[in-house]
Amino acid sequence: MTGNADTYVVAFGDLILQLVSHQVQESRYDRTLVVDWSAAVIGGAVWNVAWYLHHLGRETRLRSHYGPDAIARIASQTGWQPSVAGSVCKQTSTDRLILFPNVRMPSIYLTEPLTSAELNVLCGSLAHDTVLVFAGTRHAALRTRYLEALPYRQGGLTVFSPSYSVYDYTMDELEAFLAGSDITFVNEREAAFLCAALGETDSAGVMTRGRIGGVVTRAEHGAELYLPGAPPIALQSTSGVTGDIVGTGEAFLCGFLEAFLRTGDFLRAGAMGIAVSAQTARDGRICTPVDAARAQQEAGLS
Repeated sequence: MTGNADTYVVAFGDLILQLVSHQVQESRYDRTLVVDWSAAVIGGAVWNVAWYLHHLGRETRLRSHYGPDAIARIASQTGWQPSVAGSVCKQTSTDRLILFPNVRMPSIYLTEPLTSAELNVLCGSLAHDTVLVFAGTRHAALRTRYLEALPYRQGGLTVFSPSYSVYDYTMDELEAFLAGSDITFVNEREAAFLCAALGETDSAGVMTRGRIGGVVTRAEHGAELYLPGAPPIALQSTSGVTGDIVGTGEAFLCGFLEAFLRTGDFLRAGAMGIAVSAQTARDGRICTPVDAARAQQEAGLS
């Protein structure tokens, strides 16, 4: 499926408030770790997808859940607010992620309840979303409701990109997500996990379960494209940066998706994914303000 510049994308997943705590002392019996939530910023894989597609000129709508504590931060922190049509503002707080880079407690993820009515709102219109990117959720009930709605989608393109939440899924869920999606995006660690969980010996057995194919991103080693019945296509990184930079996976996905919607060509889309993720790696921030024209030129699409 291809789409013109007016085709919008729905990004589905958990919007979170994330905080990096610079706590440097381990917890003691007479001491607690104290964090200042006023410094937390909007984040999560679903936010990254919306951010990068916005910078690539593609209209994106968030289908997510958040608490009143997130409303004022979206526009004030980023200067931009995506459409939240189909999202729900919960009575409870936004899900929260605390990162402790300096202590032996790397992260804490706090989920907030979702009611049955909120689940219905989030999944009630999935059948009509022309391009749908599932960016992962740590809410088991939301995964269940999403999978129940998936068979009723009326054509369009369905993308599975579970990000860090993939490790929470059952084997049955993984099978259903892969079979019900057109294109799957994972990084090399997530691909290895999928292979182990599903009894596959290599990534091809997992990445070709969808209707079109899949992509495995490999940090400074680039990416591999998988199409059914064909050997994987290796793409080299052009960033010149070593190591796994947070946010480059979503950057690749969005560059790929933007080009694929325009051209329907897997290889040309892969080249655009490489170009956009390279900008993110060089910049070093999770939400890099992508230069779309430059990425298109690097990918040979201008």
